[in-house]
Amino acid sequence: MGRPMPLDERLRAVEQLTRIFRIERLAYVGATGLSFLLLFAVAIRMLISGASLSQWALMLGSTGLITVTTAGMLRMWNQAIRLVASEPVDGRPE
Repeated sequence: MGRPMPLDERLRAVEQLTRIFRIERLAYVGATGLSFLLLFAVAIRMLISGASLSQWALMLGSTGLITVTTAGMLRMWNQAIRLVASEPVDGRPE
């Protein structure tokens, strides 16, 4: 393990990983987009109807799904970039 893989091998590995996790990526993007649209629609409706501070707090507190799905996508891309850079995927030094 002392010698890093050549760049073309690392890029092929990333391409294979993105193919393997395609459905998961699409699910994350879809859930994030849907959550954002719902959040935006609810915020507009609340703004029009004159919602109270507690209602705004509840609405903003429910944005966890956006955070979780975005974190999933970023974690996958972070691992792919580490693989291309010949770094350990788990972030630990060798």
